[in-house]
Amino acid sequence: MVNAVHVGVGAEAGAIAADVKEPLYKIGIGKAAYPVGALAAGIKAGGHRLRVTVDGEVLHDGAVPTLLVAAGVGTSVGGGTPLPPTPTPSTGSWTSPCRRPPDR
Repeated sequence: MVNAVHVGVGAEAGAIAADVKEPLYKIGIGKAAYPVGALAAGIKAGGHRLRVTVDGEVLHDGAVPTLLVAAGVGTSVGGGTPLPPTPTPSTGSWTSPCRRPPDR
């Protein structure tokens, strides 16, 4: 069962984590690969112009870039990024947060 899916900065973090995982394992801190990837992706991410529609309702029109779009019945995605409000598989509810980059 898939409990969550996401696009955006999480996928970028995973790609960066894959690149740094082996060197970090060599010095004994391989588990830090995803947090390192997430930090690097968050710093350099500019977001994507995505239109997000759920059940016919536009949640994000794409006018402003978004960092992350997620849908899930689980409590988190990626390396533990929470999905508020906290859905659970037992409730049958879903959540679809959209996050945009901070103004720079």
